[in-house]
Amino acid sequence: GAFEAIYFNNVDLSTITGDSMTFNRDNGVYLYNGSDTNTISANITDFDYVGVYVSASSNGNTFSDNLARSNVLYGVGLDASSNNTLKNNTAGSNASHGMYISAGSKNNSLSDNIVLSNTGHGIYFYSSSNNNVARRNLVNSNSSGVKIHLSHSNVVELNLISANVKGVEIVDSSTGN
Repeated sequence: GAFEAIYFNNVDLSTITGDSMTFNRDNGVYLYNGSDTNTISANITDFDYVGVYVSASSNGNTFSDNLARSNVLYGVGLDASSNNTLKNNTAGSNASHGMYISAGSKNNSLSDNIVLSNTGHGIYFYSSSNNNVARRNLVNSNSSGVKIHLSHSNVVELNLISANVKGVEIVDSSTGN
C-alpha cells in the first residue's frame, strides 16, 4: 500500500465516503494542518499503522459509520484537534487503542460507537484532552474500557462498558471527570 491512502493538508469542506484503505505504511485517512469541517463516512481502514489520524488543529470534522480494525496502533486518533464528532463508528482489534484522544484535543463528541477487542484501551483521553464527551458507546473486551490520564472535565455517560480488564480508569491528576 501507499504511505497514506488519503492525506488532507489544510483541506476544508470535503467528503470521503465509501472507500477502503488497507495495508498502508502509515494512516488510512490522515487529516493534517487545519483540515477543518470535513465529512468522513462509511469507510473501512484495516491493517494500516493508524486507521484514521487527525492532527495539528484539524477541527470540526465528522466521522460516521466507519470501520477501523486490525491497525498497528489506533483505530482512530485525534491529536491536538478539537470539536470533532465521532458517531456510529466501529474500532476493533487494533494493536493499541480503539479511540485515542490526545495532546490537548478538546470538545470532541464520541457517541454510539462500538469499541471492542483492542489490545490497549477502548477509549483513551490523554494529555490535556479536556471537555470531551463519550456517550452511548459499547466498549467491550479492551485493557481499560475508558481511560482518562492527565485530562480534565470529560464526561463519560450512558455507555455499556463490559468485559474489559478495567471498566473506567482515571489516573494522574485527572480532575472533574
